[in-house]
Amino acid sequence: MAGSLSAVPTLLGILPGQFQLIYGFQLTFGSLLALQLMLTQRVRTIQAKLNKAKLDTEITKATALQERAEHDNQRHFLSMLTHELKTPLSVIRMRLGSKAPTLRMQRHAAQAVQDIDAIVERCAMVSRIDERSEKLQLAPCDVNELLDDILSKQQTARAITLNLAENATSISVQSDPVFLRTILSNLIDNAVKYSPPKGIIKINLALGVNNSTTQVGNSKYNGLYIKIENDIGVAGVPDPAYIFEKYYRAPGAHQQSGTGLGLYIVKALTEQLGGTINCQPQVGLIIFTLWLPF
Repeated sequence: MAGSLSAVPTLLGILPGQFQLIYGFQLTFGSLLALQLMLTQRVRTIQAKLNKAKLDTEITKATALQERAEHDNQRHFLSMLTHELKTPLSVIRMRLGSKAPTLRMQRHAAQAVQDIDAIVERCAMVSRIDERSEKLQLAPCDVNELLDDILSKQQTARAITLNLAENATSISVQSDPVFLRTILSNLIDNAVKYSPPKGIIKINLALGVNNSTTQVGNSKYNGLYIKIENDIGVAGVPDPAYIFEKYYRAPGAHQQSGTGLGLYIVKALTEQLGGTINCQPQVGLIIFTLWLPF
């Protein structure tokens, strides 16, 4: 309309034709510029909506995955709990139902109570670890004395030998006594449980260097290596890639009681202490190597 009106003065001879062309071009250029700005703004609005929709979709997927992971975790927990409590509860029920329980029956019942206590304690510790409510309380720890105490309480016919390197006859590390006892107890319990009845368990201590950490002072060592090895039993060879995951158990391990939480606890507490732990299956042997900083 504006372009048509601009042509009237020219037709009447009031304005030259060049003016009408320039004025019409200016109006057309202005309209195109306004249209471009409008389209740009429209594209930005659409893109913002698409980005928001994509973000909402990703959040929904992440929430669904988290809910599924929590559901799977609860399912694994309940399955483990049901399976592990069934045997000790049956033993206790048998003891309570007997009018004249034998000494052996009483011992089995007492062991069943201890097994239930151990299951509850491990579940409670895992909960504290996952909630990050376990706090470090560092203090000097005599590793040799701690190992002697743990081994003195082991009730097993298996031969357990403790070998100290010349530089590791008397070792003290700055650590959390409760964490350290839990780590060593779980590793030794694991070796006892999954080695053959007449198997040999070796515990080797030596000072050493972990290249992933810095050395302390002028010492050429920056930590302590503790290797626990045992013969492979009926449970078979565990998968090193999964052995420290929650609820993982070796292919044949389900023949024996166990929560699948012990080594998960070991790894979590070791990392809180600034140490490392790994599993190295060899021919006929399983070797756990624990490194702890001074």
